[in-house]
Amino acid sequence: MRFRQVWVAALVATALLELGRNVFESYLKAFTSFDALYGVFGTIMGLLLWIYFSGVILLLGGCIAATIHHPENLTEGNKEKLSRR
Repeated sequence: MRFRQVWVAALVATALLELGRNVFESYLKAFTSFDALYGVFGTIMGLLLWIYFSGVILLLGGCIAATIHHPENLTEGNKEKLSRR
């Protein structure tokens, strides 16, 4: 892969991570009783949820990089070619 292809995907993934971080922070601030109800387990659940969302965003960045690298996979005429892989 060329640097330009990776750069675009990395920029999109970084922007999505920042947006997701802000949304997740707002979500956690809205549910302050969550920590009081579950205690330490609530903190662990919140951490695991953030790790999951971060992983999904990073995989999305990888999909964008792969799509930029192989744009021919998006066309209708290549369904046969893709099914033989």
